[in-house]
Formats: sequence, structure tokens, C-alpha cells
Amino acid sequence: MKKITDSIIAEAEKTAEHIKAGAEYDAGKLIDEARKRCEEIENNEKLLCVNEIKKLRKRCSSAQISKRRTELLKVKQDILTHSIETAYSEITNISGPEYEAIIERLIKSRIREGSCTIYFPKDKKPSEALRKKIKDISKSASCVYEYSYDRDDIKDGFVLVYGGIEENCCFKALFEEKKGEIFDYAAQVLFSKEG
Repeated sequence: MKKITDSIIAEAEKTAEHIKAGAEYDAGKLIDEARKRCEEIENNEKLLCVNEIKKLRKRCSSAQISKRRTELLKVKQDILTHSIETAYSEITNISGPEYEAIIERLIKSRIREGSCTIYFPKDKKPSEALRKKIKDISKSASCVYEYSYDRDDIKDGFVLVYGGIEENCCFKALFEEKKGEIFDYAAQVLFSKEG
């Protein structure tokens, strides 16, 4: 009986060793598979992180470029506004023959047939030479005119009144009327060499 028992125990130990070896082998395979899966997940996460970082960098770069463009546009607009204000300030300070040449050109482009009153500033009455030029211009346009200095709202230039309809040729009004064109021209002159 002892022999049988020893034989059964020996057989059981062999079976147990075999089962244990199989279980260890299976456990090793499972551990290897789990490691590989973890590495795959880790690599995928790293790849996702790298892609996200690239996207964030691209967005950041785009935002910086947009910000620089906005800042540059503001600087350009400030330069243009300053240039136009300076030009207006300079033209309002013109006097003498240069001022009268501007008035002559304005009258030549605006006088037309009919009767009108030309209102000038009280402190900038036309010289005899300008009066003669206005007379010649009016005559060729078949215009009958009279001068007046009765308005306090005229600082420079003049106002033409034809039958109750006013045409404001004061420098400020002319600048306002042509502001868009002046702005476009100034932008072209100041920034035309940019790529």
C-alpha cells in the first residue's frame, strides 16, 4: 500500500509540476502580452501628445502672426492718420502767393454759369492779382459774382453760393470730402514698396 501511495503521490507531484509549469508559462505569456499592450498604449499616448503639441505650436504661431499683422496694421493706420493731419495742418498754414494759387485752382474748377456769391474769410481777402484772375475765370464761365466777408465760419478757402445752394470749399470740408481718396493715396505712397 505504501508503494501505491508513494506512486500516487509521485504521480500527483509530477502532474502538479506540469500544471505549475504550464501556469507559469501562461502567466509569462499574459505578462508579455500585457507589457506589449502597455507599450502600445504608451506609444500611442506619446504620439497623441506629440501631435497635440504640434497643433498647439501651429495655433500659437498663427495667433502670433495674426497679432503681428494687427499691430502692423494699427501702426500703418496711425502713420496715415498722422500724415493726413500733418498735411491738413500744413495747408491751413499756407499764405501769400501759394495760398492764392490754391484758391485760384479751386475757383477755376468750381465756378460755373449763373450768379453766385463768393464768401471769403475776413482775414484772407483776395489780392488784386487774385481778383483779376477770378474776374477772368468768371467771365469765361459766364458767371456773375460778388464777394462777401460776412461769415464767421470760414477760416480758409471759400464758400460758393448759387441760388441758395452752398458749395463749401473750405480746406477742412475739402479734406473731409476727399478723406478716403487722400487716405488711399497716402497708403500707396507710404507703403507701396512692401511685399
